[in-house]
Amino acid sequence: MLDKEDDRSDAALFLGRPLCSTMAQEAREMLAHLVEKISERSDRIRIVISRALLDRAFKTHLNRIWIREEIRSGLEARLALYVDAGIAEPDLDVGSAAEMLLSLGFELGFVHREILETSPEMTRRLLEQFADMFGRAVSAPPYRGSPAEAQKGKE
Repeated sequence: MLDKEDDRSDAALFLGRPLCSTMAQEAREMLAHLVEKISERSDRIRIVISRALLDRAFKTHLNRIWIREEIRSGLEARLALYVDAGIAEPDLDVGSAAEMLLSLGFELGFVHREILETSPEMTRRLLEQFADMFGRAVSAPPYRGSPAEAQKGKE
C-alpha cells in the first residue's frame, strides 16, 4: 500500500516549511501539494477505497495505519502559527480550516481527477479560486506584512 514512514517524512517536511506571506498563498501551496500527492497515488487509492467500502476488517486496519489524522494535526498546528503571527483571524477554527483544506485536496486530487475527469486546467482554476476565497475568509485584516514581520511585532 503506502509507505507510512515516507508519508510522515514528506508531510513533516512540507508542514515545516516557512510560513507564506498570505493565507491565500498557504492554501494554494497546501492544495497543490495535496493534489500532487493524491494524484501520484490515485491507482492505489482507487483500490484501497474500493476494498475499504466492501471489507469492514480492511477498513478497520486502514483506519489504524492511515496517517490522515497526523497530517490534519500538523496542519492545525501550522494554521495556529498564522493565528499567532496575526496573519489569520484570531478566532479561526483551525480544526475546521484544516479539514476543509484536506477535504478539498482529496476532492480535487482524486474525485475530480478519477471520477469526474476534470481537466488539469480546470483543476488548477478551481484550486486558485478556492485559495483566494480561503485567504479572504480567514485573513486577519488589515495584515499586509510578512510572517517574520508579524512575529517580530508580537515579541
